[in-house]
Amino acid sequence: MKEDLKESTYILLQGGIGDYLQYLPFLIKNRHSSIYRYIVSTHQNATLQILEYFGIKPYSVYKYNDIDELLTITPEINKNIPLYACPRSNFFDTNPLPSPKIINEGNEIPIIGVHLWGSQYSSNTAKKLNLQSKNIPTIFLKKITKFNFKIFLFGAPSELNQLEIANYSNKIQIISNENIIESLKYVNLCNAVIAADSSIKTMSAMLRIPTLVFVSNNEDKFRDEHFISPYLNKSNMAVFQFSNLEDAQEQSKGFDVVLDFLVKTLNIKID
Repeated sequence: MKEDLKESTYILLQGGIGDYLQYLPFLIKNRHSSIYRYIVSTHQNATLQILEYFGIKPYSVYKYNDIDELLTITPEINKNIPLYACPRSNFFDTNPLPSPKIINEGNEIPIIGVHLWGSQYSSNTAKKLNLQSKNIPTIFLKKITKFNFKIFLFGAPSELNQLEIANYSNKIQIISNENIIESLKYVNLCNAVIAADSSIKTMSAMLRIPTLVFVSNNEDKFRDEHFISPYLNKSNMAVFQFSNLEDAQEQSKGFDVVLDFLVKTLNIKID
């Protein structure tokens, strides 16, 4: 695929929400231009919500549910069309979304954003390739709620249905919307974010919000090149690499990393 952009050509937008967030600075800058036609290839309908919100009209849309379907449609996408990869940005110059107003009951306690799940596509791919799931066990959420934080728990309705939130803490505010834009608006209100390798993590990193991301220790050059390495030295991202989060010893190590991250990020003491 060609990388240099020329006028009057086709731009490929491929991937999930995190990819489309990195495309956004280019798309917003050029949304009134008529010289680019956008070919959308995605495994998440939420990417179309992002495009719609910013007034970006796709020229054509291809959807896939797993890696096999992606490989099947790729020749069709490239057929007879000179495609150019959409430029990515690692950071937003300004927040592209308005922040919602919240009532914090007059308490100036830190707000921690938490997102425990990767996408369904990533889960399916991990199973197919016999890799560790991106998902963070709920035990981490239970432990974080013991401290004096307000927690924004991000998740799709299907993800949150797995939890009985009432059994956790009244410190938790659910951030779950059918339209991903309404959830992404809350990220900018967080003092720190703890998340799986997901869209919430990408949004917080692009906004330069201190972010701790859980990633499996399998080799993933695309993930590391686009979603991890650019942020390690230029923002407040920390990484916990795991091999098996179902292992009690590794969970303990992970929670030590979480506490260290929160203490250093928020400049607080945790007993």
